[in-house]
Amino acid sequence: MDPTWNPDVSVADWIAPRLLDWMGFEDGVRVCSQVPTGYDAYLRLLHPIGSGTWREACVHLGKVFHPLVQWTHVAAGRPGRSCPPADQAPHYETDDPADGSLDSLKLAILVDVLRSAAPASADVVNYGLWNGFGASQSGPTLALPGRDYHLFTGPLTVIDRWAGIEFPQSPNLMWPDDRSWFLATEIDWDFTLVGGSEFLIATIEAEQGLETVRVQPEDDLCFAGDTINAPA
Repeated sequence: MDPTWNPDVSVADWIAPRLLDWMGFEDGVRVCSQVPTGYDAYLRLLHPIGSGTWREACVHLGKVFHPLVQWTHVAAGRPGRSCPPADQAPHYETDDPADGSLDSLKLAILVDVLRSAAPASADVVNYGLWNGFGASQSGPTLALPGRDYHLFTGPLTVIDRWAGIEFPQSPNLMWPDDRSWFLATEIDWDFTLVGGSEFLIATIEAEQGLETVRVQPEDDLCFAGDTINAPA
C-alpha cells in the first residue's frame, strides 16, 4: 500500500527542536541541520554515478575520498576535452550523481536494510516531500528551516511516484513513528543522510550495494566543507 497524504503535520513537531541552526549554503550546512540530533550515529549515502562509485572516481581523477568529499570538487578533475567519447568513458567522467533524489534501486536496498535491522519501525512511516515539486496535495505543510514539505504516512516501502509529479522522486524525509531512525535527502544535495542506532548505521555501512561514509553532527556538508579537494 502506498503512503497517503497526512494533513496532520503535528506528527513532525519533534523535529525542529532537535535540528541545529540552518546557517545557509554559503555559511555551511551541518549534518544535524537536516537530520535531528540525538541519534547514536550518522552517515552519508552517496548517490550513484552510473555503475561507478565516488571512491573509484576519486582514484581515477586524482582526488581524495573522505567523509566530506564533494562531487563538484571531484568532477573538477575531469580531463575535459581530452575525455574519451561517452560510450567509451567511465561513468564518472560523463555522469553526475542525482541531486535531491535517491535512485530507486538504491532506495530499495536501503528499505530492505531498514526493514531487517529495525523491523519494529516498519509498520508506520512518515514521508516528507518538498512542496516545490508540484505535488497535487493542498493543505498544511511541514515547515522546517529552509524548506516546506507535504507529509504522507504508510508502511515502510519504496516509493518514487507521487500524484502531480511527472518524474521519479524519492522522499526527501522519512522516519518511523517510533523515531528510531531518520532519513533526509536535501533537494540540492547529491547524497542522502541517515541517523539511527549504532547497530542500524553499521548494518547500512556493511551493505555492499550502497556507498556510504560516516559523518558527525557538526560536519559541514556544503562545498566549503571539502577543504581537501577544494581548488587552491
